[in-house]
Amino acid sequence: MPADRPNSRSLPTFRRPLLPIAVAAVVGIIADRLGGYLSIEEGLFLWWLAAGGCLAFGSLLRQRIPDRALSALLLLAVVCLGGSWHHLRWHYFEHDHLARYATEVPQPACLQAVALDRLKWIPAPTSNPLRALPVGPRSEIRVRVTRVRDGREWRDVSGVCKLRVNGELQEVMAGDELRVFALMGRLVPAMNPGEYDWSLSERSAGRHCEIYCKSPACVTVTKVASDWNPGRLLHQIGQRCERRLATYVWPEQSDLAQAIFLGARERLLQTDRIAFLRTGTIHLLVVSGMHVGLLAFTIWTVVSSGFLPRRAGLVLTACLVLGYALVVGSRPPVVRATVLVVLTLSSYVVGRRVSPTNLLSVAALVVLAVNPTELFRAGTQLSFLCVAVLVAYGSVLQRTKWIDPLTRLIRQTQPWYRKLLRWAMTKFAHAAAASLAIWLVVAPLVAYHFHITSPISVVITPLLWPMVAIALISGLTICFVGWLLPPLAWLLGEVCSYSLWGTESLVAAAFQVDYGNSYVPGPPGWWVLVFYLGFCKMRFQDQWYFHLS
Repeated sequence: MPADRPNSRSLPTFRRPLLPIAVAAVVGIIADRLGGYLSIEEGLFLWWLAAGGCLAFGSLLRQRIPDRALSALLLLAVVCLGGSWHHLRWHYFEHDHLARYATEVPQPACLQAVALDRLKWIPAPTSNPLRALPVGPRSEIRVRVTRVRDGREWRDVSGVCKLRVNGELQEVMAGDELRVFALMGRLVPAMNPGEYDWSLSERSAGRHCEIYCKSPACVTVTKVASDWNPGRLLHQIGQRCERRLATYVWPEQSDLAQAIFLGARERLLQTDRIAFLRTGTIHLLVVSGMHVGLLAFTIWTVVSSGFLPRRAGLVLTACLVLGYALVVGSRPPVVRATVLVVLTLSSYVVGRRVSPTNLLSVAALVVLAVNPTELFRAGTQLSFLCVAVLVAYGSVLQRTKWIDPLTRLIRQTQPWYRKLLRWAMTKFAHAAAASLAIWLVVAPLVAYHFHITSPISVVITPLLWPMVAIALISGLTICFVGWLLPPLAWLLGEVCSYSLWGTESLVAAAFQVDYGNSYVPGPPGWWVLVFYLGFCKMRFQDQWYFHLS
């Protein structure tokens, strides 16, 4: 091997110690979900007893057993802790929880609640001859219920649920106290085989019932939140970003811009959402790692131009990324990407090399610590799986990027246009290869959750990435500095509008391609689990999956 060729050996196991901890926590959560028939007292007692036994046994015999056995005991304790945390979040109800007052058949109720986040406005769906009753536009907001009226008395309650209003609800912001006259009922489980169970999805988010108003007049703001309320401040920032995008982006692309930049995809028409879903590009409408990564890259490019010290620029970049994550909402993809970016910037501050495996493991542990039931949601699974595939693909590039000195010298003497053409073709080839790798790996999981396969995404994703990247950078710059430099904001608005128009046109054209996408029967859950376990085993045996040069 030549002396200047990078070493192809992978990092030793101790360089990624957080991976087995994250895997152990996942195993515990899955084990508790499979054994969910236990009551909360029985489950917590067994999990804590097993965790305490593992720690006590390891503490007593730490001098007599090998290090691997001691590590296995510690990982078993992590398994038990993960199972107990999931058991607590899945089965625990407060004694005054709102769901204790709700029935399966919705009943009229008078409630006092506090708005928790921004109001979502959902346009009326397109006409459908299979829909018996027409559905108009509606509003939706997440609220924390504080009191419910029982006859002439008010009873204190707790619990978070969604407030759905038939019509456009206005003048409601995060932190406002509301009085609501609505129909309240428990969430009904799915009644058809293979039907998506919304009750399980809502229960995973800690919501066990819902309230519905037939008119916006049923909702009254009794107390406006303070101007210093954190939720209200974030809501106002989000509204200002929406107004700037609506001012500088073409009206035809305004809703798409707000969906991509701020995660407000509910504003898109149902036909547009279906086109993105069936072409395998629905991830563009979810604020994810690509959005956070491009934001961090843009901010760091600006602040590292020389007018700020390196550490101050890193801290400023991390703070702005955290602020953006708070404005768009703490969804699992946003949390994962924010943790990755902040930890990467922190490693630059202290001058330490970063292991992508450890970063991804920390992000998984943070997401599971916030809500362990996120493990079973399709968005969380696809988010981490796609990043893992990109890490694997990056490790392959690190192994194969070595170029012999003669070829390097020849390329350096070529004219600039040939260098530019080679650079563009190389980037496109890498994007196409990464898109193919992601589609091949995530196709079983997508088929399992959504019963769809989209081979057309392999072709259009490399074409969409440059346009979406340009739209993201220009749109986010409008949100940050549009108030300061209106002429620059107008120019960036034109660039963003053309990029979004190209994105929408390409997705619409791909949606019309025959055999570009099709509905398929989803594989059984056990088959999907065995497939990914075998895939991970193969990657670990090859010892290049978590490689770093």
